[in-house]
Amino acid sequence: MTTLYQIYQSIGCHMYLEVYSSDPAQWASALQEKISQLAADAAVLCFKDEQPDTSTAATIEGLGDIISNELASFDLEQGKLQFDFELVSPYPKYTVHPDEKLSVDQVPQLWPNGSLLVEALVEEEEMMMMLTTTNNDLPVRIK
Repeated sequence: MTTLYQIYQSIGCHMYLEVYSSDPAQWASALQEKISQLAADAAVLCFKDEQPDTSTAATIEGLGDIISNELASFDLEQGKLQFDFELVSPYPKYTVHPDEKLSVDQVPQLWPNGSLLVEALVEEEEMMMMLTTTNNDLPVRIK
């Protein structure tokens, strides 16, 4: 059964790559494009030693190998991802945490008929920027 952490990882990948399909060809294409973008971006450290040849790795597995090899060159703690969103079951409201050991069927709020919403985690400063209007350059504050 799928763990809550695996759901977070999957949704995070969809959001990062902006691919919301389950079509493997679209995933492979998005991964190829993202690797190329990262390799070309001077502000990013990955994919700099050697330009990866993503054209020959047309499958998700082949591209996964390229990514795994690149990640191995960095001193990263595996499984310590931070997410800029949280998953919430809407009614009754229940925040789902990315637990590596807890599977979906062990959460009564989700199994067997639960639903999830993705809520972005926004810093207070960012929220104030979003609430600022350009109308007369006056900020709008909600108390």
